[in-house]
Amino acid sequence: MLVFAYTTVSESAVQLLKCMDVFSSHLRLAGKDKPVVHAQRSLPIYLALRASYNLHAWLTGSLSSTADLVRARTLLETAEEILPALDGGSSRLCNSELAMTTRLQGVHGAKFPALRAFEDQTLNSFAHATNKEKLRLLVQLKKIRDQQAKLAGFENYIEVRQRFDLSIDTPGAISFLTHLNDGATSLCTNARDERDRCDPSTKNRSIVFDNILPITGVRRLLEIIVRDEFGLDLVSLNADCDSTRELMLFELCSTCEVIGYVLFDLRVKEPGFSGNRTLPITQRASVEDSIQLPIVLCSCEVNSAGGKISYGALLSIFHEFGHALDHVLDKKEGLSARPVDELEVASRYVEHILRKSMSNGAFESVFPKVMNESLKASIKLMLRNQFLIQTPVELLFSLFELKLYQSNDVSRVEDVASLFNKAQAKITCAHDVSFETMLGRFSMASVAKYQCANYAYLWSHSFIAESSSLAAAECRDGGLHGRLTEYQCRDSRTRSARLIKTLSTL
Repeated sequence: MLVFAYTTVSESAVQLLKCMDVFSSHLRLAGKDKPVVHAQRSLPIYLALRASYNLHAWLTGSLSSTADLVRARTLLETAEEILPALDGGSSRLCNSELAMTTRLQGVHGAKFPALRAFEDQTLNSFAHATNKEKLRLLVQLKKIRDQQAKLAGFENYIEVRQRFDLSIDTPGAISFLTHLNDGATSLCTNARDERDRCDPSTKNRSIVFDNILPITGVRRLLEIIVRDEFGLDLVSLNADCDSTRELMLFELCSTCEVIGYVLFDLRVKEPGFSGNRTLPITQRASVEDSIQLPIVLCSCEVNSAGGKISYGALLSIFHEFGHALDHVLDKKEGLSARPVDELEVASRYVEHILRKSMSNGAFESVFPKVMNESLKASIKLMLRNQFLIQTPVELLFSLFELKLYQSNDVSRVEDVASLFNKAQAKITCAHDVSFETMLGRFSMASVAKYQCANYAYLWSHSFIAESSSLAAAECRDGGLHGRLTEYQCRDSRTRSARLIKTLSTL
């Protein structure tokens, strides 16, 4: 039994536990025939299995305690001490091992070769593989929360991207995170003072989640904001009579040229795919045949009732639309080059634009007689709680993960804790956040990542690629989102149009 990389942390731990049970059973069966060499070779494998289980249990948090990380390290060290003696054995040892392998294959059929394959693939470099596994599970950039652009003092998202290179392989992201600390500290202080002065009624706390906004107005508000804030045209491809559908399809245009497509999927999701996420949609095609305009799926769990949604759901839709804009406008080829809007700059900036629309009249023009005093108080309370609780944690979490990503040696829990302390020294507004709190967030991040990857795979492979008339087309600087030749532009529009036609019939 192999533990596959796309399983969640909890699932991996359960699989490893089953794997240990199976392996123990094989050891008992082999012990009846007293194959000494087999027992010697099997011990480090079993130790490695137990170490991996302890590691997953530590990451999951719900299966065992953090002491398992120390246990995992001890087991791995023991396995590494045993291996050199076995690898340096005589030819007689190898011959005996070969005879034993032949005998056990006859007894246990195909099961023993599977165990041997597991050993050959993982054992000799298990310590290194485990370290990589830990990084894979731990280092997943999540979020900076709440108006990054506003906190940093920028006028618009484009200026943010010009000033800071937010790719995770550069120090620009860390520079950006630390730059936000002063603004976050000030906002948290103001929010705390305001909380001490007043406490809105319980009724106001829930109204932001009441379904009071007609879903038909979402499209119009998106069109207004994209036009006024970004100078782009958002053209709906849904028929007017189809405006209440939970699949909304848009094409994003710049100076009458289509630059990408955005599909909103507001339907209730299958179990395991709940929540909000933004994903790329690509066609199955060869590298030479893969030119297409960027197409983004924004999957939002809005729980619409009677054709209406809540303000909280509207905020989620705009948040995901910010991710979509980042993908379409990004010169680094969007999701194919890095996580979509991995520092949540575009998404939070579009959230900020939505809140700004409530003061400049755009929101009221689309949703008249909705913005009453109760809803204003409820939104204000929600934002205050974000500044006071979520913002410091997310700033610290993002910087912590960045430091983990850039660290070459984090083989011990003490190394991880040291990186956390360094991050906390820079994000002073989160001085009271504990190391255990940060560790507890990683398993949830892993689950979300795997669900997102599975969902993206299902969408990406639901469509059969059309053959392109342009073979081996090469892009100029800027990737698929940069300046393409006339033929490439025409071909990418054709390919995208075929896929969009398929999507619009769903």
